[in-house]
Amino acid sequence: MATVAYVVRSEFVLTHNAAFEGRVRAVHVPAERAIDIDTLLDFKIAEYLLNAREQ
Repeated sequence: MATVAYVVRSEFVLTHNAAFEGRVRAVHVPAERAIDIDTLLDFKIAEYLLNAREQ
């Protein structure tokens, strides 16, 4: 599983000094939608795959 994003309200972090308390859950993202982009080449590949899927 790839980490896509952490979504936390700033008020929660300021109040609890933590981001992983309370209602924490995972959301499954299929492999074809979870592309690790670290370089410009990775971005171009992801862009190509997105355009190919839309056609």
